[in-house]
Amino acid sequence: MPIYEFKCHDCGQEFEELCPLGSTSWSCPKCQSLNTLRKVSRFSARSMGDGGKKNIIGNKCGSCHSGNCSSCH
Repeated sequence: MPIYEFKCHDCGQEFEELCPLGSTSWSCPKCQSLNTLRKVSRFSARSMGDGGKKNIIGNKCGSCHSGNCSSCH
């Protein structure tokens, strides 16, 4: 099941929910309102074996793009 981000239009609360496919609405955990909007979410991915330290594209360092700085290894 994917995790989606929501925002309540009534109280402004932002929250995340684990949503089964086909779900159409979620209530706010703070005020119980159904007046919520699913936000556009970013996603993250890692390649296998890099320990999350190297950029997936080009295997370069994510902070300096040189590929050989101390934060990459």
